[in-house]
Amino acid sequence: MTNDDRKSIVDYELHKARLNYEQAGLAKDNHYWDLVANRLYYALFHAVSALLIHNEIPVKSHKGAVVMFNKHCVKTGLVPVEEGYILSYLQSKREEADYNCFTEIKQSDIEPIIEKSLNLINLIESFIKSDIRLIQNDKED
Repeated sequence: MTNDDRKSIVDYELHKARLNYEQAGLAKDNHYWDLVANRLYYALFHAVSALLIHNEIPVKSHKGAVVMFNKHCVKTGLVPVEEGYILSYLQSKREEADYNCFTEIKQSDIEPIIEKSLNLINLIESFIKSDIRLIQNDKED
């Protein structure tokens, strides 16, 4: 992949992150909390994907993206633990809502992390724009 191709993909992933965050806002306005969790998760997933692609860290799955984000960003202290947990938390809530018909995502589960999700997206985007490089010891776990 050329650097120009990589930059285009990163830009598109960031666009998708913003679009999904906007969709979460629309779902919030209508009190669809399971959908808010879903859209917030995908907003963060696309932002994290952009960061990993920017750093040429390949992943093959959603789980791999979460693992690599935690390994290269949270465990290294680049992202504070209290912010880093948001991706894993939203992944869990999204999976509960999507795959368990008996689970109801409540407003109190999601509303407190809406702004925190945007802050994390902004932080990730700032890393990319500042060309902050992640330390790589190995590939996807």
